Amino acid sequence: MKKNLSEIKSMPEWMVANAIRYAFKKPTLIVSNTCHWIIDNWLLLDEMTKKQIKNDVNDAFSDYSRCKNLPNLQHCSPLGKPCDIKEWKNVRKLWRK
Repeated sequence: MKKNLSEIKSMPEWMVANAIRYAFKKPTLIVSNTCHWIIDNWLLLDEMTKKQIKNDVNDAFSDYSRCKNLPNLQHCSPLGKPCDIKEWKNVRKLWRK
């Protein structure tokens, strides 16, 4: 769901960051909606917000790497279930070509 630039600019940066942090470890629908929103609006976000998103997502993947071989991965990983991890990987493709 793309927004126009004026709608994005009126959204506080902290709201974008908090929405993404909220989506970590949540059920699939919020992850999918959040990841699709990030991808659709990436070019409209300012550099500071992009940097925060990159840091948060990269940190979540670091945590995932540390616990991916544990028996209760879904409880340990901030990235959620396998279908959620796939969505976060699509977000990460925005800066990892």
